[in-house]
Amino acid sequence: MNKEPTTSSKKQRRHREWLALGLALVLGALVPSLVLWNDARLTGDTERDRLQVQARVIDEYLEQLLGGVNSALQGVRDELPQWRGHAFQMRTSSRLKALTEAMPGVRFISIVDQNGVILASSQDALLGVDRREHEFFKTPQAAPDPTRLYISEPHVGARGVTSLLVGRVMPQADGGFGGMVYAKLDSDFFGVVMRSVLYTSDMRTALVTQSGQLFLQVGRGAQADGVELNREDSLFMRHQQSGVISNFYRGQSAATAADSLMALRTIHPARFQVDKPLVIQVSRDVAAVYRPWFQRMWLSLSLYVTLALMAMLGLHLFRRQRRARERAAAEQEKERRANAERLELALGGAELGLWDRNFSTNVRTYNARWSQMLGYAPDEIEPSGTMWQELLHPDDLTAASDALGAHIRGETAFFESEHRLRHKQGHWVWILARGRVVERDEAGMPVRMVGTHMDITERKRVEEGLRESEQRFRSLTELSSDWYWELDEAFRFTRIDGDLEGITGLTHEEHLGRTRWEMPNLNMSEADWEAHRAVLQAHEVFRELELQRMGPDGSSVWVSTSGMPFFDDKGKFLGYRGVGRNINQRKQVEQRIEQLAFFDALTGLPNRRMLTDRLTKALATVARSRRHGALIFIDLDNFKDLNDTKGHDIGDLLLRQVAARLRDCVREIDTVARLGGDEFVVMLEELSPYAGEAAFQTEASAKKILATINQPFELLGHFHHSTPSIGIALFHDQVQSVDELLKRADLAMYQAKAAGRNALRFFDPGMQAAATERAALEDDLRQGLKRQELRLHYQPVIDENGVTVGVEALVRWQHPQRGLILPGEFIDLAEKTGLITQLGQWVLEAACQQLVIWSADTTTRDLSIAVNVSARQFRHSDFAEQVLNLLRTTGANPYRLKLELTESMLLTDVEDAVRKMRELRSIGVGFSLDDFGTGYSSLAYLKRLPLDQLKIDQSFVRDVLTDPNDAAIVRTILALARSMDLMAVAEGVETEGQHQFLLDNGCWAFQGYLFGRPMPVQELTLLSAERVD
Repeated sequence: MNKEPTTSSKKQRRHREWLALGLALVLGALVPSLVLWNDARLTGDTERDRLQVQARVIDEYLEQLLGGVNSALQGVRDELPQWRGHAFQMRTSSRLKALTEAMPGVRFISIVDQNGVILASSQDALLGVDRREHEFFKTPQAAPDPTRLYISEPHVGARGVTSLLVGRVMPQADGGFGGMVYAKLDSDFFGVVMRSVLYTSDMRTALVTQSGQLFLQVGRGAQADGVELNREDSLFMRHQQSGVISNFYRGQSAATAADSLMALRTIHPARFQVDKPLVIQVSRDVAAVYRPWFQRMWLSLSLYVTLALMAMLGLHLFRRQRRARERAAAEQEKERRANAERLELALGGAELGLWDRNFSTNVRTYNARWSQMLGYAPDEIEPSGTMWQELLHPDDLTAASDALGAHIRGETAFFESEHRLRHKQGHWVWILARGRVVERDEAGMPVRMVGTHMDITERKRVEEGLRESEQRFRSLTELSSDWYWELDEAFRFTRIDGDLEGITGLTHEEHLGRTRWEMPNLNMSEADWEAHRAVLQAHEVFRELELQRMGPDGSSVWVSTSGMPFFDDKGKFLGYRGVGRNINQRKQVEQRIEQLAFFDALTGLPNRRMLTDRLTKALATVARSRRHGALIFIDLDNFKDLNDTKGHDIGDLLLRQVAARLRDCVREIDTVARLGGDEFVVMLEELSPYAGEAAFQTEASAKKILATINQPFELLGHFHHSTPSIGIALFHDQVQSVDELLKRADLAMYQAKAAGRNALRFFDPGMQAAATERAALEDDLRQGLKRQELRLHYQPVIDENGVTVGVEALVRWQHPQRGLILPGEFIDLAEKTGLITQLGQWVLEAACQQLVIWSADTTTRDLSIAVNVSARQFRHSDFAEQVLNLLRTTGANPYRLKLELTESMLLTDVEDAVRKMRELRSIGVGFSLDDFGTGYSSLAYLKRLPLDQLKIDQSFVRDVLTDPNDAAIVRTILALARSMDLMAVAEGVETEGQHQFLLDNGCWAFQGYLFGRPMPVQELTLLSAERVD
């Protein structure tokens, strides 16, 4: 029996509780302190990383900006020799102005001779200005280095705008100083990116020269006047003295005199050298960086003090409530003992075991009857709950525990459980336990629970017997899925049990007294019934006989029935018993599977698999009947354009309407199938046995199809006109395979497309021969690419002075058997087969390698090579990246490479074309618009394209002296080129008269047989200025 706690133990308990609370408060203060300390450290580290990242971002972007200017200045320096001579001033100024407009932030670009006089400039007002006294001119003049980009000290102009001068030395032939080409950069050139990294209002970014002069500062407190960054104690000087590229400091800012975090980074471009590296400063005030941390610290302190006070108050209230509960528990214990004595007397004569559980002390008490049920004496029962759990059957533990837990939580009105307890002798006793919580504390937790146990072993034995009997019955009746039936010895229905009418709609009266074959069935023939009757007469078991019945509402009902014969005790045949079930759903699934396997999901027409099956059967049929059949292969013209412009949903709508019209054009016995995409096939059967008459019948059907599809289609309120290209192949025997017939019809269809589309053509052996030849040529081309059989021939491009300024690379194929093959015989094949991409890549690579070879020779290093690019190659998503990688790997000068594009390939996606061209043009690659005037020639897109040249198509040049229209077109193109600052190159110049006409009208470059045919590089004759003279 538990004793009441003594006064001494209560005092000790109170002291322990207050001591535990004090320790908890100390630990509670220590943890937030560590968190805040770590937070402060992380705040500093995070800000350091962010500032260094922003400095690196500025570094990378400014390196790109300076790299672009450097490339432009280098390009001007390299191209300057080409501009000498006629119209030097106009061509040079035009080029410099174009470069200035293309580069934001560049005020102007000028060329200065060795004496400091400006020879050319994008600002005409600067021509002739003397720069010899400028420090920026004197430095490279004293020690010229052609490989270095010179940067001036910051200069404040008349308008108060700070700017920098950057330039490259122009070396003379002997390596001496020959002048400079330089550009003036406004601070806005750098300010955009420096402002873009400011992610908070207290940030500052600055750009400083190596000498400590502040060029640009943006952000909070941004000012350039009076700031001394080159003091010995400044953070800038610490960075300079460290000798490393990137540093991070905390200290006093020279700009604001405030405690600051500052990241400094020196710009050292990887692709070129500069004489005065620039330094980037990105900084923030320390007070602003740690302001959120101080706010969190004060908030944490306030929360801690509040929680500490609440904890002490809570402990005080808890102790008061506990004292009250202890007093109440003592009173309740006395009352419980009294109640237990009274209950024991009341239940003494009953067959119930009584148990009582105290949750506070975890003590259980049982009466004598409870112990007797399990064969124990009362003193053998332990008062703890462990013995009850040990006696409980393992399979019943979870259910009993769940039921008890649900009642304790108040989810059920009382506890009830049927479970097994182990008898002292080892067998199991079934117990019905019932109980209820009779006392709960103020928190709703149980304090006391009482209940009874009843031995229900006998009842369980009876229930188990009933359950086994029911299980045997169910095992015998598992076959009865839907309904039962019985037949007599004459196979007539005598009994039907089950919801036959509800399941199938068929009534019992329709069956009784009749045989199956006397009732209407849609799927059974007389032969099928004869076979079934033979099974019945042999008294054999039959399974899954499928019958299609007609319901009272006219709908089709599929049923499956199985049966077995039954006999009397003497073996006399009495009839059949069996079961039936509704299999409508299964039949629908099978039909759906067949639909998916053999029919096109979009149009509902037979697909390629079904067509192949029917065509195989048709070949066998015509071989027996000696009649003809025909395949009509239909392809919709320009269907891809509809999909691309209107969307695939509109394209699908057109395909469904075409399918419907095709079905209306043919007979019931003919087949209309969709192979995929916009390709349809019509198979005609039972045509005339005479070939001529069969061809006439097929042509009539094909013309009907042609006329039907030519009728306008209404697509969501809009009318669309579509035309087909139709190929026809007749068949009469089984000599040709299914694939061969489809191939013949396909070849004939392509012949119809070649004839201008919207036409029909019959297959003939010549088509097959041409296709075979194309296939052989395709295979030879694939092998030729692998065996390096392609060659480049070069046709010179001549300027107005008769000097060769470049060449156009033209591919030739040195076939081992057929000799030299011109591109007209294999380029179209390469386009159709996709080999054009591989071929175009080889041409580009070979041209770049030739540029590298020419760069080593002073007579050829200024020559450019123009390469034709196919539409498929240019539209490739990573075309620009492929060219960039090729230039990097070969080392070719991008300023000497020109890519020739046609108008048609640029119209498909103008935005994508402009993006790729600008990306390549930014490194110097030039672009020429080939065959200009023969295509769309829209000024709307022409002004958006970053072009360098227009190539006048030879079809205009050929008759320029005899056809006034061609002469007017050529003059217009030349005027357009001049107005857009583009070089015009005339192709196909073959006579001196043509050459003179073009010269008189302002054409600067020429290409044609008059100056040279395409030839191998070793046979190429280049016209130089000396030879012209």
